Amino acid sequence: MKHFLNFINLPSFLIFLIFFSQHSAFGQSNPTEDLFQKGIQQKQEGNFDEALSFFEKAADAFKNENNFEKYSESLNHIAAISIMTNQMDKAVAQLQKIMPLFEEKLEKSGTLYPKVLLNMGMATSRIGNFPAAKETLITYFALHEDKLEKDDPQLIKGYQTLTFVYNSMGDYQKALSTAKLLLKAAQKSENTFFISQSYQNIGIVYHSIGEYPIAEEYFKKSISVAEQAGIQDPMAFIRSYANMGVSLFRMNKMDESLEVLDKALEFGNIIQNPYILAAIYSTRGNIYTETKQYDKSLEAHGLALKMLNMMFNNQPHPSLNQPYFNLGKAHLEKGEYDEAESYYRKALNIDTTFYGQFHAYPAQTYDGLGQVYIKKGEFEKGMEYFQLSMQTIHPKFKAADYFENPPINEEILEKGILLETLTSKGYALKLWAEKEKDNDLLDKAFQTYSNTTTLLADMKKSLSNEDTKLFFNETTFKFYEGLMETALALYQTTEDQQYAEAIFYAMQQSKANLLLENILKTQTEIAQENTDTLFLKEDELKSNISEAQKQLIEGERSEDKAPLKQEIFEWKRQLEEIQQKIKTKNEKYFAARYEDANISIDAVQHDLLGKPDQYIEFYWGENHIYRIAINKYQFNILAIENPEELAGQIGAFTKKIKSNTMEGYQDLGYDLYNTFLANENLTENLIILADGYLHQLPLDALLSTTKGSSFHEFDYVLKKHAIQYHQSTSLLLNQFNTHAATAEVSFMGFAPTFSGPANPLLGTRLATDSTRASELVALPYAEEEVSQITSIFDGKSFIGALATEENFKTNATDGMVLHLATHTIINEDAPTYSRLVFHQDENSAEDGLLHTYELYNMQLGADLAVLSACNTGSGKYYKGEGVVSLASGFMYAGVPNVLMSLWAVPDQSTSDIMQHFYKEISNGSSKSQALRNAKLKYLEKADVNTSSPYYWSGFIFHG
Repeated sequence: MKHFLNFINLPSFLIFLIFFSQHSAFGQSNPTEDLFQKGIQQKQEGNFDEALSFFEKAADAFKNENNFEKYSESLNHIAAISIMTNQMDKAVAQLQKIMPLFEEKLEKSGTLYPKVLLNMGMATSRIGNFPAAKETLITYFALHEDKLEKDDPQLIKGYQTLTFVYNSMGDYQKALSTAKLLLKAAQKSENTFFISQSYQNIGIVYHSIGEYPIAEEYFKKSISVAEQAGIQDPMAFIRSYANMGVSLFRMNKMDESLEVLDKALEFGNIIQNPYILAAIYSTRGNIYTETKQYDKSLEAHGLALKMLNMMFNNQPHPSLNQPYFNLGKAHLEKGEYDEAESYYRKALNIDTTFYGQFHAYPAQTYDGLGQVYIKKGEFEKGMEYFQLSMQTIHPKFKAADYFENPPINEEILEKGILLETLTSKGYALKLWAEKEKDNDLLDKAFQTYSNTTTLLADMKKSLSNEDTKLFFNETTFKFYEGLMETALALYQTTEDQQYAEAIFYAMQQSKANLLLENILKTQTEIAQENTDTLFLKEDELKSNISEAQKQLIEGERSEDKAPLKQEIFEWKRQLEEIQQKIKTKNEKYFAARYEDANISIDAVQHDLLGKPDQYIEFYWGENHIYRIAINKYQFNILAIENPEELAGQIGAFTKKIKSNTMEGYQDLGYDLYNTFLANENLTENLIILADGYLHQLPLDALLSTTKGSSFHEFDYVLKKHAIQYHQSTSLLLNQFNTHAATAEVSFMGFAPTFSGPANPLLGTRLATDSTRASELVALPYAEEEVSQITSIFDGKSFIGALATEENFKTNATDGMVLHLATHTIINEDAPTYSRLVFHQDENSAEDGLLHTYELYNMQLGADLAVLSACNTGSGKYYKGEGVVSLASGFMYAGVPNVLMSLWAVPDQSTSDIMQHFYKEISNGSSKSQALRNAKLKYLEKADVNTSSPYYWSGFIFHG
């Protein structure tokens, strides 16, 4: 994964006319002035060759007349036309003739000087001389920003150019702040073309930072503004489509990216701008490289290079570095190492010429060259290039010893590039160690990989947008595997516990970040007694966004949805500002939020586990599944092979459960038990931290022996072990539900009435989107279930027409145990819009559907939520975050313990198990033990058919 291959990140110049004074400096016309005015006329008509001819003649004549003001103005027009026609060297040459005149013959206070400075800034930036461009533009703004109206086109052009310069130099915070000034100026001008392109510029900066989901939103906004304004100019669309294609590519949305790039190409074929077409082909080539279509990749990158060489007359140019780099990458992946080296060296020549010694571009090219030499088996030479890459990205890191690594601090220019290089270096050292059978080299690999985990933890701190965090977890999850593989090999040969601790630490770093952050936020709000208006505003904006997105997803508004999308976009931008203010104001909360929770194996043994407990955590990697099993006195670590094959086995096993199929169940259930659970120290109570496909697997339905010939006789894991699941050790050890002790009602149950025909044995508590809530099938056992449990706990129940969403929201904060026996409507693609169905009250402001996102914005004081409904634990899996589901909504709301279901369990068996569960709770059993005993009691009375795991194993306890 390359974070900063931003060739498509086009220099975001809009196509502006150069504004100038059209009046004569003389009281009457003369032949030289006539030449000048003819140049202006031809320029306005787009006849640039004719305009240049007139301006060049006028410049010579004005010089001979010692009219240096008009001479300089003529040269400035020549420079402006040269910029428009991509002749940047010529533009710079003309402007350099003018600049000395301001020291001797011309006034800097006039109108010409700022125009010259601005053109110089534009021209020098386009040839890649970013330091010179930055200095010139800063001078321009220092002298003239206060003198210009906020909507002056010259100011807009200046902001735009400076944004591009800061972005190209890697100063993203200044680029972003300047881009936002640009947007304000464009909005004040009321020019929709400027406004559209200003949104695009902000998107480009977010893309460069690595905030690809936010970048995509800005590109979409740019397109939307242009479409709504009826703009016909293809330039208003092509850059946004092209850049959006790259952001989608970075998010591994290859098909979507190609679709967007096709739209960009449609506009590109109209404009026939070789620079933009090259950018589009370059991104297509990158997609083909990632999808291993190497011949297509080489063809696309070759086209990009051909167009740029044609545009720049086969002369060196900063834009050439990316097609050279991309061709090197494609050849490297294809296994053509000599060709890869050749193109990387061409890229490096451009990088060092135009971008200087300390920049992301040469750093990533050095990394590519290092990979080439490792593939060739030249390990020492490869290490030298990795070291050069790190020195380039970390200017104060000077170590020549290629076993040393740079410190992780704020002096790193591009953390994404450093992450790539450290990973490349760690992998190379591991290969070298394996070849030489050298444990010292393997330890060097381990130390390098350890730096990657430290860097990942540091990078997370800068992320604020939740979509970006999910994307970051998805894309960086794989970086932990190299550390685990290396550490396990060292642990097995040395038995040094530091390596075991490193594996355990990496597992913690990879899991449940958003859930933990939300819980810490809730803690902070409670500590402040909800008086902080920033938190209240944040919750309001989140609620507004979620409600509006629901309307889009569920098609509740048939009219034009553009205004709704506009509202969502504006609310998201306000939310970003509010979250930044919260971060600044609540330093303690954010310190805790980003604290590097280095929980040890020893801490788990002493602070979490009793004698009958065993903690088992999994990491589902690309090459192996890692398992660490810890009891009170011992631990063991295992790497399980063939994750892809095991994913298929888990899918087959759960399919057998849901379809009530016995054939093959016994062998598969026993094999999966031996793969994932069996170990010589297995104790009675199991705390499971699942990962990957294991989230789909009810472990208590596995078989510990091959005894028995029917579902009723099988030796289920359930018979020997109580199981509780959890998201992460940090959450498990964090006593986050500080509000639970204030709950006033011991039990609070909800069971709405539905009017459809009941089928207690086969009927489940799962509805479909097409089923109207008022027509859902009756759940007679649900009402009985709540009534019975309420009597056990002397609690409070809302049954039938009383079980409304409004009553839930009004009363739920007072319940110690919340029990919901109802239907669910599951949205697998957008799980935050899955919902629990309540009684439909026509007189209520609520719609009777409690969505997951609504729970995210609540603060519940309950100790336990029992979701006696179907599929409440199923949803969408995100690497590093787990499954987002209705159940996770209750966890976000602050409920530490949740009983949920993995599929649609029949109404009658659901009711039986729930009533047994609460009787066990009332007798003092732990929650996990209560669920186990409830299932066992159900099985005691079940017949040969209803003893199938389909009827009982879908319920799991998380807490």
